[in-house]
Amino acid sequence: MKYDIDDLGAEKIDGAEMQVVHPVKGPIEGMTITLVSMDSASMQRALRAEVDITMKRQRAGKILSAEEGDAKALDVLVRATVAWTGFFSNGEAMACTPENVRGIYSSPRYAWIKRQVNLFLGNDLSFFES
Repeated sequence: MKYDIDDLGAEKIDGAEMQVVHPVKGPIEGMTITLVSMDSASMQRALRAEVDITMKRQRAGKILSAEEGDAKALDVLVRATVAWTGFFSNGEAMACTPENVRGIYSSPRYAWIKRQVNLFLGNDLSFFES
């Protein structure tokens, strides 16, 4: 079977919706996170900028600590998160701001959400139409 290369590209590179699945309760109805692919132009620009900064530091003899590496990895997840639905705190809807996203992803209580985001971003199938 022959395929046209134009029909084989990822369709949702600039935003795909991830269903949040609680480890015990299962899928949480209405709770989703919209993520841009690591291959998107915006993420590639951000990643290249981070590499440039890291290389400059290395040339100056500064080594990236494990804590700094963790912070940079968290920055990538925050940048990749462009929207969410169904996030509430004390009965109030939580806006999808970098601060709120960072708060959820950095909390040990919600490490399961951060792991799901990492898995989703690392799976090419996430950004294709079913």
